[in-house]
Amino acid sequence: MKPPLRMNTKQARELGLIKKGQLWYNGQAYLGKSGRSYEDYLKDGGRDLSQQEAIDLRLCQANQVWYDGYAYGVDEFSKLKDVKIKGNLYLGYLTSLKSLPSGLKVGGFLNLEDCISLKSLPSGLQVGELDLSNCTSLKSLPSDLQVGGDLNLEGCTSLKSLPSGLKVGGHLNLYDCKSLESLPSGLKVGGDLNLYGCESLKSLPSDLVVGGDLWLGSDVHNTNTQISLKDLKEFMKSRRLRGKIKAHPTLLEAIKMGDASSKTIPKINKGSLRLWGFSGTLPKGLTVEKDLDLTGSTIDRLPSGIEVGGNVNLTDCKNLDTIPSMVVGKDLILRGTKIKRLSRGIKVKGKITFDRSTIDGEEFSNIIESLG
Repeated sequence: MKPPLRMNTKQARELGLIKKGQLWYNGQAYLGKSGRSYEDYLKDGGRDLSQQEAIDLRLCQANQVWYDGYAYGVDEFSKLKDVKIKGNLYLGYLTSLKSLPSGLKVGGFLNLEDCISLKSLPSGLQVGELDLSNCTSLKSLPSDLQVGGDLNLEGCTSLKSLPSGLKVGGHLNLYDCKSLESLPSGLKVGGDLNLYGCESLKSLPSDLVVGGDLWLGSDVHNTNTQISLKDLKEFMKSRRLRGKIKAHPTLLEAIKMGDASSKTIPKINKGSLRLWGFSGTLPKGLTVEKDLDLTGSTIDRLPSGIEVGGNVNLTDCKNLDTIPSMVVGKDLILRGTKIKRLSRGIKVKGKITFDRSTIDGEEFSNIIESLG
């Protein structure tokens, strides 16, 4: 009895018809000592293997590129021209890959993840989906790049700009692109736009269009962003954002409030005072009946003589490195700050919380008093 022609390689191997390292196609065995050649496999109508399949069958080494039935060295592959691939091309983790063939077109998914030596992409590159995550040497993208689906640039820490008029059919992931200074005019994203960790980004283009959600935040607490609250509030209300802004509740509330920096802060405040993202000036001798919340503020100093009946929250006040004399009725929260020194005149009745530690406020005051 002959084995069925439609049997795949896995089934043939389970039945013992072929050994490991061989292919089964159309009722015949290919590769190995007893099988026909890979050239015969292609001539007989077999499909070309993926990078990983070729590696598993020992036709290609991990530091080579498998294309059109042959194993190429990385430099040799880069010199090819007009490479067209209908399906997917997996080149991830080829750490020596510095460039790609000119005229490259990939109908499916092009994976270049962790290609840390890749410095540029060829002009005219067309892909279905593109993963460039952790390509840390990549500084720019070609002006005529076409991406029909998702574009993943997560961890491209050297990337400073994107081409004008870039259109991404799916999601655009710019997570942790720390050097990205601006977004281009004419940028259109069909899905979500992730700007989490884009610490150098300070504005949004006036014609930005996002078909999904906008993700924001730039630190471990996900509460800070350099983009003005006014711009974010306008974008949130515009029709150019089809989804929602996704961020820490504190940042979302700050966006809804708008930029508080232009407000005149009274010296005496009943209830709580919330000034998220504040960059203005606080009055000397400020008094707050309940809580003072300056989360994400960009101010670099606080006036002396502040008295607060409840908590003082200075989370993610990145520019603060000292705290002057003040009275805090409950807790003092200093997460995400550069605070290295506390004034001898500070009195905290609750806890003082840093990123990785918490100390008792009254115990701290007693230590200071004992030091004279």
